Amino acid sequence: MSFFNSANTKALLIESLRKRRLLLGPDNFNSISDYKLLKMYLKKIREFNEKGDYIYALVTFKVPTRRYRDIKTDIIYRYLIIGFDENDKIIVFYSDFPHEHFGFSYDIARYKYVDVEPIFEKDAFFRVQGDIIFQVEKVENPLNAYLDSLFHASFNVISNLLLLEIHRRIADLLSDLSISSIVNADAVFINGCPRNLKENKLVSYIVRNLVLSDIFPGYDTHIRESLFIKNLENTIVFDNIDNIFTLEVVPSIIGRYNPDLLIRARFVGTLLTKKVPEEVFFENIISNSKLTENINEIEVNERVGRHTIIFKNVFPRQVSIDFEFPISQRRYNIMLSTLAYVTSGTEIHLSHPQHGTKVVKVPAARIWLRHVEQPYRTVEAKNKLLLRHYFT
Repeated sequence: MSFFNSANTKALLIESLRKRRLLLGPDNFNSISDYKLLKMYLKKIREFNEKGDYIYALVTFKVPTRRYRDIKTDIIYRYLIIGFDENDKIIVFYSDFPHEHFGFSYDIARYKYVDVEPIFEKDAFFRVQGDIIFQVEKVENPLNAYLDSLFHASFNVISNLLLLEIHRRIADLLSDLSISSIVNADAVFINGCPRNLKENKLVSYIVRNLVLSDIFPGYDTHIRESLFIKNLENTIVFDNIDNIFTLEVVPSIIGRYNPDLLIRARFVGTLLTKKVPEEVFFENIISNSKLTENINEIEVNERVGRHTIIFKNVFPRQVSIDFEFPISQRRYNIMLSTLAYVTSGTEIHLSHPQHGTKVVKVPAARIWLRHVEQPYRTVEAKNKLLLRHYFT
């Protein structure tokens, strides 16, 4: 299906480009800025040709330049990229390059109903309405794709919670010795520290008594000496038949006259690490909360500018989980989110006061909302024309 549906309008557009005289009025254009942009450069068009869904017109103009004492002229080359929107209105872009950079692979905005599954193999960008683009990635297992999206989008939340709980357990060990501390996800802070602190003795006490079996079930642990400091056993190695990772406990004395103590736990990967500890912990959260048994696809409404987008059935983009650590019995409310909409296959309904309504059917997929990228200089050129039109 040709991008130009209105044969009469296209014929007049071609004739306008050929004669360098605009035969169309503002009502034929998507906006007053598109009309004025074409009108401004029409007489400077040197050649044009049709390529795919667009007309590319070469624009040249002379700019005086000073070189030492001489004033010369340079020829500037620009391009007008001209097409039609879904309402058969002319759209005009202004670019340094003779091709479009709009950020999508397929333009399906003109269709009222589209099933995109036969159009692409794995991953594609579709302009669906106005400046809205769907990035669609087919998936084999929607639930696994959803969990993967949750993990990657919520990685910082998971990591901070994991380190916070470990630091709180270190603080609990010190509390058994009546040593008080302040805890956050970054470190355990102890106000007051002797200058002759035996760090190896402190760290050995922590790593030998720190219990994390409920966080990393199914992993064996052993203590390893520091790779950099002799006789300092500060590393806990977690391993099972498939994976290995390590946790280091690192003390730091801060302050010169009245020193304080910081104790940090940090995970360190190895060449044998196939799954990071945050992912192991995330799988533990999902298993204990029985999320996969209780989560279902729902209808989701989104507003993007003046676009209303209704996903008839997708997994929720946010999920709240109450998780309790069995050993410490501390309970946390964890909010996980995903950037993508994940579905087992759905219809997406779009509506806009100017662009009308349409339906896009997608297969089992992850879907991201993007925006059309305009060619370089288009916004600059149109802003100048609009400011001149309204305020001069």
